[in-house]
Amino acid sequence: MRLMLSLAGLLWCVMAAHAQRTYILTVGYDETAEERGGHDHYAHDARDIERLLVTKCAQPVAGAFCLEGTNATLAAFTEKLKLIRQGATNKDLVILFFSVHGETSKEGDFSIELAYETLTGKALAEAFDTLRGSVLLMLDTCGAGGMLNHSSNNTNVSVLAGCRVDESTSGGRRMLLHGFYANGIHAAFSGAADDNHDGKLTAAELDAYLRNPKNIRGSKRQTAVSFMPGHMEAIQVAKP
Repeated sequence: MRLMLSLAGLLWCVMAAHAQRTYILTVGYDETAEERGGHDHYAHDARDIERLLVTKCAQPVAGAFCLEGTNATLAAFTEKLKLIRQGATNKDLVILFFSVHGETSKEGDFSIELAYETLTGKALAEAFDTLRGSVLLMLDTCGAGGMLNHSSNNTNVSVLAGCRVDESTSGGRRMLLHGFYANGIHAAFSGAADDNHDGKLTAAELDAYLRNPKNIRGSKRQTAVSFMPGHMEAIQVAKP
């Protein structure tokens, strides 16, 4: 009897050790806010999205990090991504959210502005090459669709971009969050995107909700685009 209980306990430990977990990394920085000495709305959005994800994620959160304002440096981002890389397994989900300035060049190269430094879309895609698990990348940046140019070889990465390469993301006051796309993400994870009302938000439902122009309220000049490998569509990302 004791042997059976011991084996059962061992089996439970093995299963628990390999259960899917979630890692979260959000980044927000507005260089123009620092220049004019005003409030950094981008940092505010990153902080609130991180809190939302911790609350709504479907699986246990193994690590959650938010880099905001002048702390959103390339070195800090690299360090946090390294921590995630060391802990993540093939069964885990890694969610990243950026609320920063971005652009896509005429040559199709995407880049984003961190605190005092630039991170290219190519470098970001290469960083994902050695990251185990499924990666959900959400970009509330101008020209965000350009990241799709760097993601076709990442079979474990889904990119949800707040606008096309030739568009700008926008935001406004008197909203829960500053960015229209960030507000759409907040609504989606809070239950609005649960299309079949089963209490589970899949990556496909999230993608469909954010690509619906009606759900990016207040903005008439940005069109959300995405890239999602078929095998990632059924991944449960939240419990709204």
